[in-house]
Amino acid sequence: MSAVDSNLALDQIAQIKELISQIATRPLNEHCEQFDLVHSQLNSALSQIDGL
Repeated sequence: MSAVDSNLALDQIAQIKELISQIATRPLNEHCEQFDLVHSQLNSALSQIDGL
């Protein structure tokens, strides 16, 4: 993995962490959708890091 790819993945993870921190402020009926979004984005970011 190049340094550029690594920085991009770290930026994605930082954005995901921000999404996670905002879930508590969202209406309860949106939590499931938000967790699904976080899961999808985290899976994508981690796959890039692992080269899968």
